[in-house]
Amino acid sequence: MDKSCTSRQKKTRKRHKHVRSTPPELAGSIDSPTISWDEQFPEHRKISDRRSHVEWKRGYNSRGDDLELFCQDAEDTTGTFEVEEWKKFCHGVTLSDVENGVGAAGEDRIVWLDDRTSGGNFDPKDGGKKRKIANPLTAQELQRTLAEPRFDHEMKPDAARRLVYISDLSPGCIHALASTASSHQTPVLRKAIHKYLSFQTSIGFNTSPSGLIFQLDLHLPFFMLKKETAPEKTSGDGNLTIATKRDWTNLSFLGFPDGKTFNSEGKDQGPEGMEVWGLHEAQISCVVTGSDDSKWVAYGFVDAEIDGILAECDEEDLRFDPITSRVFEVHTPIWRPRDYWIKVLEIRIGQVRKEWDDILYFLEKSVDIYIKEHPFTLSKRPETAPERSVEMKKAFDWTVQAMALLDRVSGVLADTVEAWETFKKRDFKEMGYSRNSKALNIIHALKSLKAIRNTFQELQNHQKRLKRISESCSGFSKRLALRLNVESKEVADQSGSTSELTVSVLYPIALAAAIFSMQPGAIPFDLTARSFVLTIGSMIVMVYIIRFVNKRALSCWPLMQTAFAKCMKKERMRDFFGGGESSVLQSWFGVGVPTTSSAYGDRISAIDQERVLGTSVLRGHGNPIELQSIAIRVLRQELWGLRRLRTNDGRYTTAVRTP
Repeated sequence: MDKSCTSRQKKTRKRHKHVRSTPPELAGSIDSPTISWDEQFPEHRKISDRRSHVEWKRGYNSRGDDLELFCQDAEDTTGTFEVEEWKKFCHGVTLSDVENGVGAAGEDRIVWLDDRTSGGNFDPKDGGKKRKIANPLTAQELQRTLAEPRFDHEMKPDAARRLVYISDLSPGCIHALASTASSHQTPVLRKAIHKYLSFQTSIGFNTSPSGLIFQLDLHLPFFMLKKETAPEKTSGDGNLTIATKRDWTNLSFLGFPDGKTFNSEGKDQGPEGMEVWGLHEAQISCVVTGSDDSKWVAYGFVDAEIDGILAECDEEDLRFDPITSRVFEVHTPIWRPRDYWIKVLEIRIGQVRKEWDDILYFLEKSVDIYIKEHPFTLSKRPETAPERSVEMKKAFDWTVQAMALLDRVSGVLADTVEAWETFKKRDFKEMGYSRNSKALNIIHALKSLKAIRNTFQELQNHQKRLKRISESCSGFSKRLALRLNVESKEVADQSGSTSELTVSVLYPIALAAAIFSMQPGAIPFDLTARSFVLTIGSMIVMVYIIRFVNKRALSCWPLMQTAFAKCMKKERMRDFFGGGESSVLQSWFGVGVPTTSSAYGDRISAIDQERVLGTSVLRGHGNPIELQSIAIRVLRQELWGLRRLRTNDGRYTTAVRTP
């Protein structure tokens, strides 16, 4: 036991010693040295791959269909909602339907497959040994092909390098992949399916918990700008497809200058069959996984909106690799998985960048033109109130929809750029590309990485442009709010004028009419036209007198409060001097005001005397000079917040609280 431990420690020290000699470009953090790709995944690693994960689970009497068994993996931490996402997508389609070719599983040719093995030298000019496959395939044919042994086949060469491309991933293809994937590929494939279906972003390099399998992720969600007939809305019944799952946004509300009329609500699409500008959700997913440079699989899931319909490709098109957007011919393959994934990233991110170019131009043009055509200045506003109301409603609808659209688009672009920054800082060093290497494949890979960096720099510039567009819309919304405030004030002023006319003129007339509708005996004057006019005039004069008095009273109220306070103060001073004369308020209003002695007399008690510290007592018996000094002292105490008390026997007590 001790010898084996010593042996493992020696191997560990030897491996770490080798890691320290790696170039600085590959060095990781100080605490955890980076192990190069060649050390992690040496060539010709032997890993059992004969049975699928579903067959292996059934061998242990596990219950469930192929999708449920596909979810069961001890090393995987897939959440319940992630599994439900693609199980819901596959609702209504079973593995039996795929095996028997029922419905779309036996009709839609959406799969391209390439299986081959190299001669061992990884020369791109060496096409290796290839299995014959009649592309494009259906989901049924895909299931049958993947069910065949990948290695040690009696009639066919090994499928050490396998490329699987699916256009618009269908439920039938998911069943085909789930039922044939090996235990090593199952966690990777399950995550890839979930991210593709849920429009998620990911760029990264990972290894399995066991460290035996590598995984290179590339998930690029973006938008495609197209002018086309609006797609029909689905009710949600029946089987889902990628085309119906992806969202489509009508952009007619932006009023892009292409000859169409502006529609503020974005709902009216004109005559039936009319083409409008719309924004499609689109996704490119490529996952490369394997055990070493000679044995790996690449899965490519791409929307048909991006690459077109696979079934319409001719034989010449099928000679090119669709995962690389048909840039590389299949007879000159890229053998190493790292190099292949980097090249796919370079090509696909270039496509994504072109789509963002069109979207940014469209948004900038639409927003700038609309804001210029709606300055919301008082000199250029409509004359009538109904026209202004309609204009304000249109502007409000446009602002709300434009801000929501910009937030959504900005979020997807920010996720893409952030995923690249994370990969560049954390995962790139682990891929083992040294700038000092003279290997031809690494030189080409570094050139691809330089092109990728330039592309992402352009995407970062697009982020800044989107931010400026959002700021323009935000400024427009503030101007719109100011305009609404002005309109509200004008409406309030107009309402005030109307109410003043009603109260000052119409109410007196109505009141006079009510008086003249009474019995003649109840009215002390004759009911004539002259008296009716005089009554109306009298009522109008009374209304204006009441309004004048009301305004004057409100303006004089602070002065009245001040005068009342002064009178109260005089009453307290009179009480301190012990005067028995009637108070000013009593002479004015005929009411008595409580004296200070009655108000404070009950406060002197034994408990209060104990709480007061540093007490000095001044006693006076009616001496005017002494009373005057007491009054001055009381005023000082009032200014400094000190207590002033008067006892029941007429003597004055000044209490000062000591700190």
